[in-house]
Amino acid sequence: MEKKQTAVEWFLSEFENQIQFKPDSELDVWFKALFPKAKQMEKEQIEIAFNIGEFEGVIRSDKRNGTDYYNETYGGRG
Repeated sequence: MEKKQTAVEWFLSEFENQIQFKPDSELDVWFKALFPKAKQMEKEQIEIAFNIGEFEGVIRSDKRNGTDYYNETYGGRG
């Protein structure tokens, strides 16, 4: 199965295609520190949404949880 791209990954890719920071500038360092935090927040939101769906009536025959779903869908990047 081909892995999907998250919204945060898409944003970073598009942003980097349009804007270039001077390497190791304050803005470059700030942005590179911010991106992993955004990825982690997005990952947690996806996992929570998957888990909530399970408890609110979505019946699945598998035993996956939100972390399994994220890793299978987005390749465990995070």
